[in-house]
Amino acid sequence: MSNSKPSQAGNAGDPADDREKLTEQIEQTRDELGAAVHELAARTDVKRRVADQAGQQVDRLRDTAKRVAKQASKRRDQLSDQIVEPAGEMTEAVAADSRTGLVLAILSAAFAVLAGILILRRRSSR
Repeated sequence: MSNSKPSQAGNAGDPADDREKLTEQIEQTRDELGAAVHELAARTDVKRRVADQAGQQVDRLRDTAKRVAKQASKRRDQLSDQIVEPAGEMTEAVAADSRTGLVLAILSAAFAVLAGILILRRRSSR
C-alpha cells in the first residue's frame, strides 16, 4: 500500500520554532499593549494637558504684548514729534501777537502738561 497521506513530519513544525514564534508574538503584543496604555494615559492626563496649553497661551500673550508695546512706543514717538514741533511754532506765533502774555502763559502751561505726560509715559513703559 502506498502512502497517500503526507507525512506528519513535513507538516508539523519544529516545536522549538513554534514556541519561539509564539514568544515573539507575545512580546510584540506586550509592546503594542504597553504603547496603547501609554497613549491612553497621556490622553487622560488632563491636568498636564491643560498646563501645557496654558503655557502655550502665556507664551503667545507675552509675544503679543511685546509686539504691541513696540508698536505703541513707535506711535508715541511719532505723536510726540507731531505735538512738540507745532507747539514750538505756536509759541513763536503767539509771542508776536499783541496778547502775548496771557496766550503765551496758557500755551506754555499746555505744553508743559503735554511734555509731562509724555515723560511719564516713557518712564512707565521702560
